[in-house]
Amino acid sequence: GVVINDGIVMMDFLRRARGREDLIRRATMRLRPVIVTTVTTIIGLAGLIFFATGYSVIMQPLAVSLGFGLAWGTVLNLFYLPLAFALLTKTGRRIKAPVREAVTNTL
Repeated sequence: GVVINDGIVMMDFLRRARGREDLIRRATMRLRPVIVTTVTTIIGLAGLIFFATGYSVIMQPLAVSLGFGLAWGTVLNLFYLPLAFALLTKTGRRIKAPVREAVTNTL
């Protein structure tokens, strides 16, 4: 849920960009909130990841998967999503109608 919400909010911020500099500025505006939510969630999972005892040992692989998945999703949201957006919109300019329709139809 955290990664999906970060991606949705990042896309909402990036859609309003008007040019390359504005796109970079908007992506960096979302840097701190995304990092804070990721770090606090990983800290919450750290007790189970590193110090599993008793019956919680059964849940340790799940916590490790969640932690690393969240970390990887954050990297994708912070770097790949703005890059892909810039490439698809030609750095903030609107996508031409045939390309937009092709992308929309494949989703």
